[in-house]
Amino acid sequence: MTKLIKTIILGTLIVLFAITTYLGYKHYGQTKTITPENIGKPQEIIVKGVVKKGKDLELQKSYCPDQLYILVDKGNAYIGGGQVFQLRTPDNLKVAAPTEYAKYRESVVKITGTYQNLAPNCSGINKDCSCDPFILVKDIEKPGSSFSTSPIFSGVISCLPDTADEDCILAFLDDSGNFYALRNIADDLIVKGTTLSFTGELTPTPNTGDGVEGVVDVIEVR
Repeated sequence: MTKLIKTIILGTLIVLFAITTYLGYKHYGQTKTITPENIGKPQEIIVKGVVKKGKDLELQKSYCPDQLYILVDKGNAYIGGGQVFQLRTPDNLKVAAPTEYAKYRESVVKITGTYQNLAPNCSGINKDCSCDPFILVKDIEKPGSSFSTSPIFSGVISCLPDTADEDCILAFLDDSGNFYALRNIADDLIVKGTTLSFTGELTPTPNTGDGVEGVVDVIEVR
């Protein structure tokens, strides 16, 4: 009888061990992270599509409205058509993509770049710009037409009213005498006395008393 009880206990322990091992393996298979062995290798690709700002896309407008993306043509052979990929500048280029590629917004382009099929480590709750798959741009061409109907701004970089030379706050003064803050424009153009002409998208700002009428997202400097 004692031998029988020992056999039953031993068999029960073996069964429990097997169940625990199986459940642990199943859990690991569901939660394991990407390792060097299963990361997709970077590949050079060529894609065609329309450049869009995040705020103009249904998904990205909620968490990354100011970044630039390419909406890939449906006929693209390498990456499925209709997909959206964030544009990023090469590592040796200090200018961010929203500034460097602003002039291509709403244009049909052909991009040569590096794509790496990575699964972003993001939760569905705290999404940000780093959550999107991206293309590291090497070359960008505009063989197609532009859909942009943005207005043209002309003027000069000047100090805001009532700011002395020592405390000069630079802004863009257009030909009509209105001051605007500029966004997505190279820093070396924001120099007092620089004459500029560009297309852009104006976002009016409430009257704050500083004389600035709004913020212009620069699309293309002429």
